Amino acid sequence: MREYGRVPSTFWTNPAVRSFSDDDKLLAVYLLSCAHGTMAGVCYLPDGYTSVDLKWPVERVAKGFGELSRKGFATRCATTDWVWVINSLDGVAYNPNQWKAARKIAASVPAKCSWRAAFQQRFGEAAGDFPKGSQTVHEVLPSVPVPVPASLTGGETVCVSGSDAREPPQTTQPAADIAAAPELPPKQPAPVPVAEVIKGLRKKVASMNGKVPPAPKDWTTKPRSEWTKEDWDEMARQKGVVDRRGSNAH
Repeated sequence: MREYGRVPSTFWTNPAVRSFSDDDKLLAVYLLSCAHGTMAGVCYLPDGYTSVDLKWPVERVAKGFGELSRKGFATRCATTDWVWVINSLDGVAYNPNQWKAARKIAASVPAKCSWRAAFQQRFGEAAGDFPKGSQTVHEVLPSVPVPVPASLTGGETVCVSGSDAREPPQTTQPAADIAAAPELPPKQPAPVPVAEVIKGLRKKVASMNGKVPPAPKDWTTKPRSEWTKEDWDEMARQKGVVDRRGSNAH
């Protein structure tokens, strides 16, 4: 929302403005200086905004816009409620940063706005994107797409017809490139810990014998002189020795 607008002193001496009614003059000055206006000369301005600011009935607002549109001062899109003050950029001396900001505003005009194509041409002339006085294709053949300057499309001149010029051309990856893309190797399962493998084997043996065998003892870490009866029995059971005091006992 801007803090102030620009009303040139020549506004009051302009022959066209001098022929305006009082309502037309007030509405015109309002459009040039209201808080809803922008440096690009376009803004979103529903009738309700103007009605509240000027304390006019909506019917009076609609009549005023109709008169300004008929006299070529401003035009309003009934579909989008956007307003364009047609000659607002005449004679402006914006610096590069100001033109950059104005281009962003210009690019925000909805694609369905009735005066969008004409505004793009006038804005392009004021910003130096089009030669002044050039005739657009839209004015000759309305069904032919309208050229949009590179400044409004991010560096590439494109043609639009009923679509939003702010959207850059979409690119897709060729099918050949997609087909040639390397395939990822299949995901390998995580290795199973050895302890889990042993546990599984013991359960399998238990299911066959009906009893879970105890874990084997490491007989190399305990001197035989310290073996107990249970140790000898366990060794005999594992090695199939009937006489635990056999040749292994000596």
